[in-house]
Amino acid sequence: MYVRLFYAMTKKLHTVNDLLPCIPVRKMEWEVNEETGRVVILRPKFIHPLARKLFEPFFSSKYFKIKLDDLGTVVWQNCDGNTTVQRIGEILGETFGPDIEPIYERLGKFIFQLQREKFIELRCPAD
Repeated sequence: MYVRLFYAMTKKLHTVNDLLPCIPVRKMEWEVNEETGRVVILRPKFIHPLARKLFEPFFSSKYFKIKLDDLGTVVWQNCDGNTTVQRIGEILGETFGPDIEPIYERLGKFIFQLQREKFIELRCPAD
């Protein structure tokens, strides 16, 4: 369980164990697809206010829609600012059973990817 993760913000290598006490907080808007029950993250096409004003009128939607699978949906719904990564792993184990082993390695990679894309922010206790 010693997968190394690179934190873009701190420029340090950490293990999954360093990630467990952290609390992920969502930074993007999202919705639940009514047909599938899965989460769709709404990422703005334009971040800068001037680009938004100039280009949004030419597009039918102002968001890119990132559709998550069942595992991603459970993780995203628990990135609520109160639940630690360790607890999210426990919830995944309860929900999916042994089918998703190794839980914390997969979860760590997914959390890192969400952070890298700036979909979430990680609040970790001070070292």
